[in-house]
Amino acid sequence: MPFFATDDVGLKKVHLYYRYSSDELTWGDWSLYGSTDLSGTLVYGNFSFTAPDGEGFYEFYTQVVDTSDQEETISAWAEYAYAVDQTAPGHPTNVTASNDIKNGYWTTDMSGLAFGWDPASDNLSGVNNYQASIGYGSGSAIFLKNLGSVLTWTPSTSDEWDDDWSTDLMNLGTAYRLGIRTEDTAGNWNSGQHVFDLLYGESPVADVVNPAVVEGDSKLTVSWEVPADPNYIGMVVRVRPASNQGGISQSGGTSWVESGFAPVAEASQLVYRGLENKVAYTVRVVAYAADNKEGNYVTLTGSYTPDIDSDGDGVLDYKDAFPLNSAETLDTDGDGTGNNADTDDDGDGVLDDVDAFPLNSAETLDTDGDGTGNNADTDDDGDGILDGDDLYPLFAPPTLTFTYAGNTDKPLAGVTLTQTESDSTVTTLTTDANGQVTLPTTTANTYTLSASLSDAGTDPVSLLDAIWILQHAGELRTLTASQLLAADASGDAAVDLLDAIYILQHLGELRTLDSSLIFLDTATGKALSETTFSPTDTPSITVIRMGDVDQDFAPS
Repeated sequence: MPFFATDDVGLKKVHLYYRYSSDELTWGDWSLYGSTDLSGTLVYGNFSFTAPDGEGFYEFYTQVVDTSDQEETISAWAEYAYAVDQTAPGHPTNVTASNDIKNGYWTTDMSGLAFGWDPASDNLSGVNNYQASIGYGSGSAIFLKNLGSVLTWTPSTSDEWDDDWSTDLMNLGTAYRLGIRTEDTAGNWNSGQHVFDLLYGESPVADVVNPAVVEGDSKLTVSWEVPADPNYIGMVVRVRPASNQGGISQSGGTSWVESGFAPVAEASQLVYRGLENKVAYTVRVVAYAADNKEGNYVTLTGSYTPDIDSDGDGVLDYKDAFPLNSAETLDTDGDGTGNNADTDDDGDGVLDDVDAFPLNSAETLDTDGDGTGNNADTDDDGDGILDGDDLYPLFAPPTLTFTYAGNTDKPLAGVTLTQTESDSTVTTLTTDANGQVTLPTTTANTYTLSASLSDAGTDPVSLLDAIWILQHAGELRTLTASQLLAADASGDAAVDLLDAIYILQHLGELRTLDSSLIFLDTATGKALSETTFSPTDTPSITVIRMGDVDQDFAPS
């Protein structure tokens, strides 16, 4: 830290004060760092500052004392400010190539090749340079270029390498790799990273099929299916510590480590041992053709972490919230009680057995059953009207089902249903082939319903219906609620001998029973048209035919 001081009599001492901040927002108190003795009336020099609080931001001021012990009058303010950054930046992420060129896959079209990436992270001073390198396979770099802080690089297409690498000089059948090394403003360089494999040519062999990984204690077990390709002679597995590279986990700063070769004649499984537990690894599988020719470098999605299973419950410790309790593996709400024992797994105050989302504390209801909870859903009841515009956002217009005598195997198609609202709005609907009809959008009005079916079919009333009534009267048969309604042919609200006589008279053409279907409000047992429904009611309708006690009517 430089200082400069003058005095008309003489200088005795200079003090250096500093303060520290980790984020340049919140600062500590000013502290005396050190003092230096002076002599003369004009002095300049430097303090050597060693950043006692480590990396971060520092501000400074100096104060001079003369030989009369008079101190310079000064208010604390920052004469100088510096930041100390000793940590190397991270690696760029999500490295991609243009023209749908995939990392590690053979391609014959390098026209317009360009690379792009997301910025690397840095703890303090910020990234100011990406150094790109091109090399052969795992060999050393054959080209280096400092790109500055840009997040793209488009190689040259000239026939020579001037200040850029040229795709015109690439050799068919050759594997190239792109490496990127990152520098921050403080001059810290990271170790560099192999970020993209550029394979120029056609793959000599098909990829292995359905590769899969099973984690274990200090190992990863990789399995696959052999491709139906006569060129396939075997494959290798490559692993390295993982870092986030978007959808596919790519490398950390270390190189790929390759397994032994697994020839086609052996089992389609390889155990990669000697890995460090609790470290996530990226896995890559590479098929081989004859003459040691590599196929595509297939990098598996995600990462895989070896570990032990202390409680033997089949869940590795790093995934197990209760690694020493074989009865529990998850604790969604982090309350210390495992999900198997916890009656409210997500801790939202709603018990699991009534929670539509027992593992999501932000949701408890899904009124329309569409898989989106009511808090996130903009149309809770799924009626096509947004909640903000819906008088009844938790009630969708009901779908009514008309069946004969409640028999789901006898749907009533073609029923004309008339809805009359309290404001005199009339809507006429017709049931579909399944006997179903959906009422109009819910309003604030009460309403009534009336129904009819023009084609009632053949007369189902028979001698058996009279016998059933007599059996019921003699306590030899129990009739259901809808059968009792159909049996009351006399209309006196009692089922007895008189009703059987009415049916016999009907059969002898001495009396005519109404052949129309009768639509009743199931809740009251009265005619459907007599009930006034509220906007949020779901009507339940019973359909019978007078005299058809055994309910053998078959709708057309």
